[in-house]
Amino acid sequence: MGELLRDIRCGVRGLVRNPTFTAVAIVTLVVAIGVNTALFSIVDGVLLKPLEYPHPDRLVSVVERIPQSGFDKLWLTEGEYFHLKEHSKTLSEIGIYYLGV
Repeated sequence: MGELLRDIRCGVRGLVRNPTFTAVAIVTLVVAIGVNTALFSIVDGVLLKPLEYPHPDRLVSVVERIPQSGFDKLWLTEGEYFHLKEHSKTLSEIGIYYLGV
Protein backbone atom coordinates (compact mmCIF):
# COMPACT_ATOMS: atom_id res chain seq x y z
CA MET A 1 0.00 0.00 0.00
CA GLY A 2 2.93 2.32 0.71
CA GLU A 3 4.26 1.91 -2.84
CA LEU A 4 0.87 2.78 -4.33
CA LEU A 5 0.68 6.02 -2.33
CA ARG A 6 4.27 6.88 -3.30
CA ASP A 7 3.46 6.25 -6.99
CA ILE A 8 0.34 8.41 -6.79
CA ARG A 9 2.27 11.27 -5.13
CA CYS A 10 4.99 11.03 -7.78
CA GLY A 11 2.41 11.09 -10.57
CA VAL A 12 0.57 14.08 -9.11
CA ARG A 13 3.88 15.99 -8.70
CA GLY A 14 4.71 15.28 -12.36
CA LEU A 15 1.29 16.53 -13.48
CA VAL A 16 1.59 19.70 -11.36
CA ARG A 17 5.06 20.44 -12.80
CA ASN A 18 3.82 20.22 -16.38
CA PRO A 19 0.36 21.86 -16.59
CA THR A 20 0.32 21.86 -20.41
CA PHE A 21 0.69 18.10 -20.55
CA THR A 22 -1.93 17.75 -17.82
CA ALA A 23 -4.42 19.92 -19.72
CA VAL A 24 -3.85 18.05 -22.99
CA ALA A 25 -4.20 14.69 -21.25
CA ILE A 26 -7.45 15.71 -19.54
CA VAL A 27 -8.93 17.18 -22.75
CA THR A 28 -7.94 14.04 -24.68
CA LEU A 29 -9.62 11.81 -22.09
CA VAL A 30 -12.78 13.95 -22.05
CA VAL A 31 -13.07 13.93 -25.85
CA ALA A 32 -12.37 10.19 -26.08
CA ILE A 33 -14.97 9.36 -23.43
CA GLY A 34 -17.53 11.66 -25.11
CA VAL A 35 -16.98 10.14 -28.56
CA ASN A 36 -17.12 6.63 -27.15
CA THR A 37 -20.39 7.38 -25.36
CA ALA A 38 -21.93 8.95 -28.47
CA LEU A 39 -20.92 6.02 -30.70
CA PHE A 40 -22.24 3.48 -28.22
CA SER A 41 -25.53 5.37 -27.98
CA ILE A 42 -25.90 5.37 -31.76
CA VAL A 43 -24.98 1.69 -32.12
CA ASP A 44 -27.27 0.74 -29.25
CA GLY A 45 -30.21 2.71 -30.63
CA VAL A 46 -29.81 1.64 -34.25
CA LEU A 47 -28.38 -1.88 -34.16
CA LEU A 48 -28.84 -3.47 -30.74
CA LYS A 49 -32.34 -2.46 -29.64
CA PRO A 50 -35.13 -4.31 -31.38
CA LEU A 51 -37.60 -2.31 -33.43
CA GLU A 52 -40.70 -1.23 -31.56
CA TYR A 53 -43.00 -3.41 -33.65
CA PRO A 54 -44.66 -6.67 -32.62
CA HIS A 55 -42.88 -8.70 -35.35
CA PRO A 56 -39.95 -6.70 -36.76
CA ASP A 57 -38.75 -9.71 -38.76
CA ARG A 58 -41.93 -9.47 -40.84
CA LEU A 59 -41.36 -5.87 -42.03
CA VAL A 60 -40.83 -5.44 -45.76
CA SER A 61 -40.07 -2.56 -48.08
CA VAL A 62 -42.08 -2.45 -51.29
CA VAL A 63 -40.43 -0.97 -54.38
CA GLU A 64 -41.14 -1.17 -58.07
CA ARG A 65 -38.62 -2.61 -60.52
CA ILE A 66 -38.70 -1.64 -64.19
CA PRO A 67 -35.54 -3.01 -65.86
CA GLN A 68 -36.21 -1.08 -69.10
CA SER A 69 -36.00 2.26 -67.27
CA GLY A 70 -32.43 1.71 -66.10
CA PHE A 71 -33.40 2.18 -62.44
CA ASP A 72 -33.09 -0.68 -60.00
CA LYS A 73 -35.60 0.69 -57.50
CA LEU A 74 -38.50 3.05 -57.99
CA TRP A 75 -40.51 4.10 -54.96
CA LEU A 76 -44.25 3.75 -55.17
CA THR A 77 -46.38 6.74 -56.09
CA GLU A 78 -49.28 7.84 -53.90
CA GLY A 79 -51.75 6.21 -56.29
CA GLU A 80 -49.88 2.91 -56.22
CA TYR A 81 -49.73 3.07 -52.43
CA PHE A 82 -53.49 3.60 -52.05
CA HIS A 83 -54.22 0.89 -54.64
CA LEU A 84 -51.95 -1.55 -52.79
CA LYS A 85 -53.51 -0.60 -49.45
CA GLU A 86 -57.03 -1.26 -50.70
CA HIS A 87 -56.39 -4.42 -52.73
CA SER A 88 -53.49 -6.23 -51.03
CA LYS A 89 -54.27 -9.71 -49.78
CA THR A 90 -50.76 -10.60 -48.64
CA LEU A 91 -49.94 -7.60 -46.43
CA SER A 92 -51.73 -7.29 -43.11
CA GLU A 93 -50.87 -3.57 -42.76
CA ILE A 94 -49.22 -1.03 -45.01
CA GLY A 95 -47.74 2.37 -44.27
CA ILE A 96 -45.46 4.91 -45.88
CA TYR A 97 -42.42 6.85 -44.74
CA TYR A 98 -40.57 9.85 -46.09
CA LEU A 99 -36.78 9.87 -46.29
CA GLY A 100 -36.59 13.64 -46.53
CA VAL A 101 -34.61 13.55 -49.76
